[in-house]
Amino acid sequence: MSIEAMKQALVAFEDILSAESRGFGMEYIKGYCGKMISDLHPAIEQAEKREWVGLTDEEVESWNIFGRTEDGKRLHKLVRSIEAKLKEKNT
Repeated sequence: MSIEAMKQALVAFEDILSAESRGFGMEYIKGYCGKMISDLHPAIEQAEKREWVGLTDEEVESWNIFGRTEDGKRLHKLVRSIEAKLKEKNT
C-alpha cells in the first residue's frame, strides 16, 4: 500500500469518527466509506504493480571510481549484490 493510500485511509477514519460525533447518520457514514473504499482500491492496485527498476551497467560504470581494474570489477559485483538484495526486499 502506498503512503498516499494510507494517508487517505487515516483521514477517512478520522472523518468517520468526527461525523459520528457530530450526529451524522449511518447513511452518510456508509456513503463516505463507500467513496473512500472505491478511491483506495485503484491506489492499492497501482502500488502493487510497481516494478523494480535497477541500475544499468552504464550508470554503474559512470561512477568511474576504479575504472576497469580488478577493484572496479569487484565494486561492480558488490553494487549488483546490493541491488539484488534491495530488489528481494522490495518486491
